Amino acid sequence: MLRRLILGLVIALVVVGGGLGVAVAGGWLLHDSAKPASVSGAVTRLRTSGARGAVFVYATRGTESLNAFVSARHVYPVRTAVTVIATACGKRLTWTALEGRSTSWTLCRTGKGLELRSEVEVHSFFGRRDRTTYSCKGALLRPGGGAFRCHSARGRVDGEMRSLGTEQFTVGGRRLGALHMRETARVAGGDGGRETTDWWLQPGTGLPLRLAFTSRTSRPLKVGRAHYRERADLRLVSTSPRR
Repeated sequence: MLRRLILGLVIALVVVGGGLGVAVAGGWLLHDSAKPASVSGAVTRLRTSGARGAVFVYATRGTESLNAFVSARHVYPVRTAVTVIATACGKRLTWTALEGRSTSWTLCRTGKGLELRSEVEVHSFFGRRDRTTYSCKGALLRPGGGAFRCHSARGRVDGEMRSLGTEQFTVGGRRLGALHMRETARVAGGDGGRETTDWWLQPGTGLPLRLAFTSRTSRPLKVGRAHYRERADLRLVSTSPRR
């Protein structure tokens, strides 16, 4: 959901604030590099944080791209990590694909079921990092689902959770069942576009056996629009975590 709002900081600096000529002179258009984030790095961060949690490895396919007066495309590594940390209400899942590209979801146990309470998106293009936090209400990851709304300092997201039944997965030689939830969202309030996230959650643990998301969002500029695209598919490699 939410992760693909356009990087206003980057566009403002490169296109609006300093102008395209300044961007070229500063070398920004020539130095958009994306370094893969390693699984071992996620394990090290968990160990040094002192938090109670675990790191799970996912086979990954995906890319993100930014296109305005400047353009860039990042390819995600074939193995990425999701760090799961216990919180007061449940757990926080942090997926890290690149250095400067991550998403954190806070999932809480409630009387109505598992609920997505917040999401933090981090993106980096041309050496500039953008971080946005969303607070959500009604985003229930349970059979039945329902409508929900999320807010950030930049606008809102109206969405719907819909259950698509139970599916079977083979993970590390084990046959496991997962609840399939589909999250569709419409971005409004300046930014615009649509996003879809599919969750396949293991009953009881809430661990994603698979995550798949797509996004097509845009943000208005003084001239034209900036467009952000993302598509990714994560599949759990093993239920045995790394610590």
